[in-house]
Amino acid sequence: MKAFAPVLVGLPLVLAGACQQQEPAATIELPETEQEQPQSRFWHMGLVVSDLPLMHDFYTGVIGLEQATHLMVEDAANPDAEKDAILVARLQELMGLPNLKLEIQHYSDPEHQQFIELVKYHNPESSETVERDVNRPLGWNHMGFQVDSVDRVVTAMREKEMGTVLGGPTVLPEFGGNRYLFISDPEGNLIEVFDTPR
Repeated sequence: MKAFAPVLVGLPLVLAGACQQQEPAATIELPETEQEQPQSRFWHMGLVVSDLPLMHDFYTGVIGLEQATHLMVEDAANPDAEKDAILVARLQELMGLPNLKLEIQHYSDPEHQQFIELVKYHNPESSETVERDVNRPLGWNHMGFQVDSVDRVVTAMREKEMGTVLGGPTVLPEFGGNRYLFISDPEGNLIEVFDTPR
């Protein structure tokens, strides 16, 4: 925007001068201003699930993430709220749904820098599912994890009979010779895993 600002500011003055058959006004130069780069970092992504225990077993036992939290969250206006739930007074304002009752579990890598949030809606319940493929639907598509071993992931999936392997591990020389694999979790969410050569 800096390169165009002087022209846009001076343009009305130039047009006004032309209409009055006067000399065009000089372009107004704006002082350069320092703009700080916004500082952001990835925090977490939320995944609405149907079977929370099943998805817990997959993301811990197959993918290898660590569970960091287990929270029950309810609207503070709910007279039947569980006694150990976190009661949030403005939950409806935040989420846009009344009488919410959520069960939330966070999972992360060992450094606990980024998180996946598995969310089970107990009220209102979630039932709609979306069939996903590598190129559809538009919007959120897949998650990616670096794992200790792609072979371990495939073996764990087969032993636990959880999720689907979408293709064999593929070595991509263009990406450091890492092995990549696309799978889906038990509820059909797409996941890309890779390991590094040893």
